Amino acid sequence: MHRTRWSRGPEGLASARADVFSHIFNVGRINFRNLKPGAKPCQPLTIAAFLYLDAPLPVEVIRPAFMERVVSKIMRLRAVTRMRRGWTHFDEVAPEDLDLDYHFFTITETLDTEEQWEALVSSWSKMPMDGDKPMWRIGTAQRLPCGRPAIVMLVDHTVADGLSLVEMACKMLCDGFRAPQ
Repeated sequence: MHRTRWSRGPEGLASARADVFSHIFNVGRINFRNLKPGAKPCQPLTIAAFLYLDAPLPVEVIRPAFMERVVSKIMRLRAVTRMRRGWTHFDEVAPEDLDLDYHFFTITETLDTEEQWEALVSSWSKMPMDGDKPMWRIGTAQRLPCGRPAIVMLVDHTVADGLSLVEMACKMLCDGFRAPQ
């Protein structure tokens, strides 16, 4: 059984050794970023989850709620992956050092058809995330083809071993959440 090993750096921020699956996905991600000419790329793997809403929520409302309810409680969402001694580690980033303009975005594309929506989601899953930042992003869409607004959470597979982390994060965000009136 694998046990996560935690350590504290000079700033007091946590670092954790990745589990085997996160390490495998991180090595694939690194190989994709450092691709040599003529080599076949490893496809990045981004997990996408959607929360359909009853009413639109601007990113300015979602940002503080997500930071307080989710990012503050899940270390991997505050961490950057680094290779040390041949293994993947998650090094915590201070919350004030997170690039919130990168992590939170508004979907500005006009999405009139399900095909347009599917093409946009497909393009996200093929685009590698910035490895110098925690590898997740939250987007807001004011109106999808179904007519409803949504929140989209994108997480690199290195960070989340499956949809369980994304589902947990969505639940943490939504439980008891009330939008400002």
